[in-house]
Amino acid sequence: MDAEFLAFIAEVDRKREEIKCSRSGAFFRGHSNGHYRLVPSLLRKTPHPDAEHNLFHECFARANNLLPRDATSWERLAFFQHYGIPTRLLDWTESLGVALFFAVRDQPISPSLWIVNAFRLNKSNGASKQPRIMMPGLDKLPDYHDCFVRVDDRAAWPYSKPIFIQIPWTSERVRAQSGFFTFHATNDSIEELCPKYFRRVDVPDAAIPGALKFLENAGITEYTVFPDFVGLAGFLRNRYRV
Repeated sequence: MDAEFLAFIAEVDRKREEIKCSRSGAFFRGHSNGHYRLVPSLLRKTPHPDAEHNLFHECFARANNLLPRDATSWERLAFFQHYGIPTRLLDWTESLGVALFFAVRDQPISPSLWIVNAFRLNKSNGASKQPRIMMPGLDKLPDYHDCFVRVDDRAAWPYSKPIFIQIPWTSERVRAQSGFFTFHATNDSIEELCPKYFRRVDVPDAAIPGALKFLENAGITEYTVFPDFVGLAGFLRNRYRV
């Protein structure tokens, strides 16, 4: 493995130590463009006040046959997120390889990798008394629909800062990507709100060939990350360069 890529991995280890998650508790997010901020897709622009309600209800009405049976509003939200519908979720993964895949695919521009100590983030924000990850259905999290989608008698969301959550893996894409999320009530960038628990590691241009070789050897491909026909099509296009 080339020296530039090994130096990048060493820098990832160093940044993990800085935020006290060198052994466990580290989650990763890859950016193919280093200028991207840690803001969910729905909140990157100022949406129309009805946009979130309309998006959720249109998806629920038109794609209900595609959703897992008896899915909660949180599980629907994760499903929508993984198929490109703008949401308040930001994707994270416990797999460094998956995050690296998203960082270096498709001709990246100054790619970067973000690391978060999810346990300390939640404790600092008051989401949990102990350092832990919240899960809808097991923890006392309000219903997403009741807080952000319902028109009348909307419930109050109790957290002013983003929280780190695991939504049950009812979607194959979420499962394949070892997916976790931060959930955001505002459009503030999370690395600016809570800088103590985040670190960014740039992927130098010289390290990209080594990263791509690592992904190839590890079997991390478009199809393993997106285990459906869309992912298969992308994998075959890349393999046969068509």
